[in-house]
Amino acid sequence: MMDDSRVWSVDRLAAKQLLAGLALEYTDDMEDVVAQHFARHRRSCSTWAAERVHSNVLRKLEDGSAIYFQRECDKWTDGFRFAEQQLMSVDPEELLETTPVETWTKGQYLRAMVRQARNS
Repeated sequence: MMDDSRVWSVDRLAAKQLLAGLALEYTDDMEDVVAQHFARHRRSCSTWAAERVHSNVLRKLEDGSAIYFQRECDKWTDGFRFAEQQLMSVDPEELLETTPVETWTKGQYLRAMVRQARNS
């Protein structure tokens, strides 16, 4: 089985459930292909969300700066500008701070599947 650190246990679990749900023949290679697809999709969605949040926060800061700069002192304005510059220098991907989690063992997968079957 291929060990791709970008593929999380949730991707593998979803792959197994999809293969079982579609009544497709299960193989380790098929699980790898589907899990890698789920991982790419998860990362794509997370990146899109982070970029959107980053963009919206910067837009809110810009909108707020026009209002607050007139009312606040120079020291406050300098601090606001510094905070805005710091946020602008952050890559949206850094906001996610996602690191791969430990891969589950086959026993952990089986126990999770048994628990899920009992709860269904």
